[in-house]
Amino acid sequence: MSGNITKGGGTGTFRGGGIAVLGPTTLINTIVANNPTGSDCGEPGSGVPTDGGYNIADDTTCGFTAVTSHSNMDPQLDPTGLVPNGGPTSTIALLSKSPAIDVIPPGTNGCGTGITTDQRGVTRPFGAGCDVGAYEANYKGFLPPINNARTTPIHPGAGVPVQFTLGGFRGLDIFAPGSPSSVGISCPLSAGSGDVLLTDTPGHSGLSYDAATDTYTYVWKTEKAWAGTCRRLVVSFGDGSVRTADFAFVR
Repeated sequence: MSGNITKGGGTGTFRGGGIAVLGPTTLINTIVANNPTGSDCGEPGSGVPTDGGYNIADDTTCGFTAVTSHSNMDPQLDPTGLVPNGGPTSTIALLSKSPAIDVIPPGTNGCGTGITTDQRGVTRPFGAGCDVGAYEANYKGFLPPINNARTTPIHPGAGVPVQFTLGGFRGLDIFAPGSPSSVGISCPLSAGSGDVLLTDTPGHSGLSYDAATDTYTYVWKTEKAWAGTCRRLVVSFGDGSVRTADFAFVR
């Protein structure tokens, strides 16, 4: 579970799989989901929390009533669970298609006013609005020509512009040691099955940043010998987060 939780005049506790509401408790901007040992708000002796808006639960036990809240909705949390995603504590990231992203308007429920950062220290809002929960998705995927949802066809030996935004300039030392790298994968695609290789750029140009478009660019130099194979580009950032994209090298 992740979220911003307001406790008004009472106690809200977390035990087992879900929330035990033991007194007057208000939930705002909160995700309650993926509880393996029980329902979201159905712990023994638990009441029903007051719905302060912009909440998401994957069952109906929290009794959300606000028009901006949702029950029986999959928030699409990162299935890897609680892991280091940057900041002082581990967090559960939001998948790129999560319904929790950008839904809280600036100025509403503290978005960008009383609540200006997420659990990691990332500025809220990032994008059109704040995200529900403790994690503000500040990475929107690789930009075209890379296809984040499917395999990107590419001619072997070409330079691939790997472009992305991080919501501002974060320096030019954002990659973890040994990153970016690539690994051979089978076609059709599966888990990595080849040797991991450090990537190179044409002319060893490295990473650049365009302030006008808020875009980082890393040009990945591919090899002609990769014709007829597939590879996974692995970009590991210094905050511990990892992003990947798959490529098929057409002959």
